[in-house]
Amino acid sequence: GTYTGSFSHGRREGTGTFNWIVGDSYTGMWNNDKMCGEGKYTFADGTVIDGTWNNNRIVLETFYMEPSSLNISINSSASIAAICSPKSITEEITWTSSAPEIVEVYGNKNFANLKAKAIGDAVISATTESGKTAVCVVSVNHGVTTKIALDHGDYSMMTGNILNLKAEISPENTPLSEIT
Repeated sequence: GTYTGSFSHGRREGTGTFNWIVGDSYTGMWNNDKMCGEGKYTFADGTVIDGTWNNNRIVLETFYMEPSSLNISINSSASIAAICSPKSITEEITWTSSAPEIVEVYGNKNFANLKAKAIGDAVISATTESGKTAVCVVSVNHGVTTKIALDHGDYSMMTGNILNLKAEISPENTPLSEIT
């Protein structure tokens, strides 16, 4: 690549622009031959990362989880996102579950898919290489009772007669204590 800008002791120092052979470029502050300070990195495809740099990495200004809490039903799936500013970060994100037996997490960059395996709570964490962490508290429940069906339709009775009814509840694993 080629560099145009200030040098000090044979190293990029101060303001300058570096153009890589692959078509990427960085214009901004340099310190000891590294991107450091305010600058703009432009990828060959036109994607731009504009912000503060330190040691050739964009400095993450804000990092949070969306949503920050979630209620899901057992055996269901959901998606969450780690929101960064600036949006295009160059750091890897590691996804973990505090209780993988309750909620499994499968992360890919800023997004993760969750699978609810058991009733309970889990904290899903997304951690950057620089140590910033965002969390989502996930509560797994039995789910909403979607149907209660009785084994008899309309029925006429005389006073004093007894009719036994059987209820079918969906989903099947809904505890009777949760039905009101």
